[in-house]
Amino acid sequence: MPSLNEFYIDKEKRELINMIYSAKYISEEQKEVMMGALTEAFNVKQEIEVLKNDIRDYTQDEIQEKDPEKKARIKRLIANKKEKIKDFEDRLRNQAQKDRERS
Repeated sequence: MPSLNEFYIDKEKRELINMIYSAKYISEEQKEVMMGALTEAFNVKQEIEVLKNDIRDYTQDEIQEKDPEKKARIKRLIANKKEKIKDFEDRLRNQAQKDRERS
């Protein structure tokens, strides 16, 4: 059974998909690009949530004292995923700006 958090993430995703497909002045190609970007962004966000849960579980474990390198590695993975999201959002902004300049 999905958690409440997963329910709201799915709900947000469905609402965004509906908004994209119901937009009147956006070409089908732009809609497909937006859908791809949306899917990628949600996948990265879900990966980050999983990694955060891993850290939370790991810090509650006794293993933390035996293997601090694993915790550091997980934190680095989270930082990398956050950087990936930031880069992705920057690409979307740049693409949107280019599209505005063309029209």
